[in-house]
Amino acid sequence: MTKTVIKYENGERVSTEELEAQPQPKLVKIESESLAELAKSYDPKQPDKEKRDKFLRLATKRTQVVLDKIRVLNNCARRGQYDWSKDDAIKIIDILRSAIVSLQEDLDRPKGEHRKKFSF
Repeated sequence: MTKTVIKYENGERVSTEELEAQPQPKLVKIESESLAELAKSYDPKQPDKEKRDKFLRLATKRTQVVLDKIRVLNNCARRGQYDWSKDDAIKIIDILRSAIVSLQEDLDRPKGEHRKKFSF
């Protein structure tokens, strides 16, 4: 097990074992004996696991929310319940397709490249 040392704003360093018995000044940073090992194991070619986990967590939830909303919108297709025209349906489908195309463009954009801004 690695020993963790906490460095406070006043310069004091305290091990985690001593921490519980002392008042808590403002925390500046946490140092650990294993940081050097972590730095050695860092591979810039590997995607950041934390970012990947965050993406998977958020994308899964957000995609499910969108799918749920589309199912709710699909309820509007019931002709016995609602009065809508073919033009109304086309407008809805067109805006949803446009949103999907925009999402696809964003997902295909290389890292670091931003959306083009409007100009004349």
